[in-house]
Amino acid sequence: MTMTNVTCDKCKQLYDLRNHLLRRPVPEKGEGVDQYVLICPHCQHEIHAYYTNAEIERRQELVRIAAANMDKRRSPQAERRYRQAQADLRRKFDVLNPPKVASNEPTEQA
Repeated sequence: MTMTNVTCDKCKQLYDLRNHLLRRPVPEKGEGVDQYVLICPHCQHEIHAYYTNAEIERRQELVRIAAANMDKRRSPQAERRYRQAQADLRRKFDVLNPPKVASNEPTEQA
């Protein structure tokens, strides 16, 4: 299996994200919502990765199924179903994980 390395924002050490991704419930975001965080094994710094719930996980599975069907069938219909499944997942994911918008506002200097 391929390692997926990340660099800690705090201590700048490299580590494999698969071994340091923690899932925990977040009741204040709603029932059944979990948060994934990366925890640096060197300094224990935590970074929010994303939120998920059963609906998002179900849509992820639908994307996997549609991708397998697209690979097997190689038809325009299968590709459309795959693209639609991806779009449906993205819409649901963005509800819990709104995209961050970069601000062009100048920051106040002290």
